[in-house]
Amino acid sequence: MPVAPEQRQIVPFDSKAHNRTNFSCGSPALDRYIREIASQDVKRDLARVFVVLNGADVVGFYSLSGDIVKKEDLPESHAKKLPNRPIPAVLLGRLAIDNTQQGQGLGLRMLMDAQDRVLLASESIGFRMIVVDAKDGVVEFYLRYDFVRFPDDSNRLFLPIATLRAS
Repeated sequence: MPVAPEQRQIVPFDSKAHNRTNFSCGSPALDRYIREIASQDVKRDLARVFVVLNGADVVGFYSLSGDIVKKEDLPESHAKKLPNRPIPAVLLGRLAIDNTQQGQGLGLRMLMDAQDRVLLASESIGFRMIVVDAKDGVVEFYLRYDFVRFPDDSNRLFLPIATLRAS
């Protein structure tokens, strides 16, 4: 019996157990990432990839990796009182949902899962924010959940850890 989308677990990607050959989200770059590159990124400790499964088939995924932000790239209200050195961050990358599963709330579930994982990591590792490089047409999704645009790049957004902790 199929599992309802809202009940599917989000688990670390396992290239040997998780089938991604049929994954198609409408973005060739994202399709290629999960099919060909994600397992290499995980093995090389460049990213951690998390997937939503329908049986053994990947129907959604996102990645988390380290990032840095220049103080001067932040809005002045967020740059105040920060040191003049690279600001540590977590990059929420490549969030994608298979075409067959879009519109069922998986994007929000994956975002919340990523935020939970980042909050847990923030207890052991210092970083200031979650950064997202959103595709065109997806920026509004992140803005609804308190992400803030970088002043010089309307598709690059961030969510301060302090905001996440307060929510």
